[in-house]
Amino acid sequence: MKRIVLFLAFLWTLSAFAQDTLMTIGNRPIMKDEFIRIYKKNNSPSMGVKPLSVDEYLKLFIKFKLKVIEAENKGYDTTKAFLEEYNKYLRLLAENYFPDSTVLNKLLREAYQRSKVNVRLKYIVLNLPKNPTPDDTLKIYKKALQIRNRLMKEDFGKVAVETSDSRTVKRDSGDVWYQNVFSLPYKLENFAFEHKKGDISMPIQYNNAYFILKIVDKKPSMGKIHVAHIYVRLPMHPKEKDSLRAMDKIAKIKAALDSGLKFSNVARRYSDDMLTGKKGGDLGWIEPASPLLISFKKAAFSIKKPGDYIGPVRTEVGYHFIKLLERKTPGTFKQEKEKLLKRLKKDNRYKLAIQATVNKLKKQYNFKQLLDLDEITSKVSEDIFNGMWKADTFKNDKRPLISFDHKVYTVADFGMYLQKHQHLQQPRPIKPYIQEQFDNFITEKLKDYELPKLPDKIPQLRELKQEYHDGILLFNIMQDSISNKSIEDTAGLIKFFNENKLKYYQRLNLEIYSYSNRKGKKLALKYIKRGMPDSILLQKVHKKDTAFAIYKKAIFKKGDDKIADLIFQRYENGKIKPNKTIIVLPEQKKIVVIKDNFKYVRGYVLADYQTYLEDKWVQRLKKKYPVKINQKVLEEVKRELSQENLSENK
Repeated sequence: MKRIVLFLAFLWTLSAFAQDTLMTIGNRPIMKDEFIRIYKKNNSPSMGVKPLSVDEYLKLFIKFKLKVIEAENKGYDTTKAFLEEYNKYLRLLAENYFPDSTVLNKLLREAYQRSKVNVRLKYIVLNLPKNPTPDDTLKIYKKALQIRNRLMKEDFGKVAVETSDSRTVKRDSGDVWYQNVFSLPYKLENFAFEHKKGDISMPIQYNNAYFILKIVDKKPSMGKIHVAHIYVRLPMHPKEKDSLRAMDKIAKIKAALDSGLKFSNVARRYSDDMLTGKKGGDLGWIEPASPLLISFKKAAFSIKKPGDYIGPVRTEVGYHFIKLLERKTPGTFKQEKEKLLKRLKKDNRYKLAIQATVNKLKKQYNFKQLLDLDEITSKVSEDIFNGMWKADTFKNDKRPLISFDHKVYTVADFGMYLQKHQHLQQPRPIKPYIQEQFDNFITEKLKDYELPKLPDKIPQLRELKQEYHDGILLFNIMQDSISNKSIEDTAGLIKFFNENKLKYYQRLNLEIYSYSNRKGKKLALKYIKRGMPDSILLQKVHKKDTAFAIYKKAIFKKGDDKIADLIFQRYENGKIKPNKTIIVLPEQKKIVVIKDNFKYVRGYVLADYQTYLEDKWVQRLKKKYPVKINQKVLEEVKRELSQENLSENK
């Protein structure tokens, strides 16, 4: 009974397989789902061209599949070059799917909501000493708490000037103006966007310092603006002559702008900013948190209408005329998602999504840390912070350090990782540094193990993997079978040109001579056929025809010359054979020499020759791999796609 059930199940599977098979190419079944997916992806109205019908696209799809199957049968997918390119791309592709999607989407949504707000902040920073001890850290933390207590009663700017380690505090009193999403370290950003106006943070440790933040204001996002400026330099402590020079230049700029001259032209002529002056004063796009003077940003963001300008605006470095070119405010989440993702990937918070995946993989693969890090830490010197440390101590240490899913990495492996990833940097406590590198080591090893498995777990990635596989094969076999062959086969290319010459006579390279009598014509034809240079030709023919002359020598297109138009006309009427090189026009008393036209149309000929070779090749492939279409399944495909189009248009 059990055997009968299994046999019936097998028959049912075969039946379902046959019902989904759109076609076979050779002995290769092509499923309808694959065709539908590729049809919808590459044949959408959003691509800006008129969509092809199913029958039209099917012809292209068959050609594509024939070439890929031929490439596979010739072993193109086993070459070293293919495997290197393919695997490199797969890793890059899979990297995008490695971070935990739930955490990533949460971060994206959070970033989007924050992009709709600007937060004005003041801050105080207290630097920790180099290589701080726990006592050093505690001491600075207590100091930060005392400062915070003062801030609850005293003016923030006054306290900042007296206590902050910021190098700009005397100029800005700790005011960093309005900040936007991604402009702050994530720890600080969280306080700024999660608390309300007037709140003062507890001391927040970030890198080698403690920060105290105050939220001065919150308002809807000012977006970002594209601006240009005309700069008039003025020293920090100007002398009278500096001020006079600046006022004189400002007067000239105002007069030029008032007269209607373009802002960009005035910037090129007068701006003291040599870098932007050459570009018409264009500063590019700026955000509220861009690293520009606050006085400049206040003025720039105050301009309401693109095309308007203000000035002169006084800043700490001189005067500016500022023009608003464009303004952008946040769009919908769908519109902003890709831009936010790009910024997110460059930000430390991206590690949260990666760490979430690492934590899952640790559980899934029964991850174990087999040794404590203290011994390893004790053998790493501060040379690692100047990139000079050697892992010789660990070279032969084969003790297992971590394991997961029957894979083991040793102390020696981690030592080599440390040596490879060291670089010149500010020295810091060794213990947290080694822990950080160990966490990165674990992430790398788990990622190396997991990435090749992802296409089998994620359908979308599996489809992209197949598309890229087929795309590389198609490109490589087309290069060998068509592109390279057409370029190298000069004789075949010229033969093709000669057989199709009439098609390429959109331009003609002509040498036209005038004669006045029959003897002159006869003598000229004799010497022209011999290829005699013009200087000698004229001298010889003048003995019989003193009026013989060069009429014109040029590359002509229709309408350029009445004699050339007669030649075009004769070609179109079929009165001139493609290999004819000398034409006599008795009524006009002209001898026309048709020079080699090939080099002027070679690009067009080459493209057509490649199409010709491809068509011949595809015909051979169809004989080699017979194509059999299941008409019943094809009709199902048409109905399914038609119903989808109807529902989309409702």
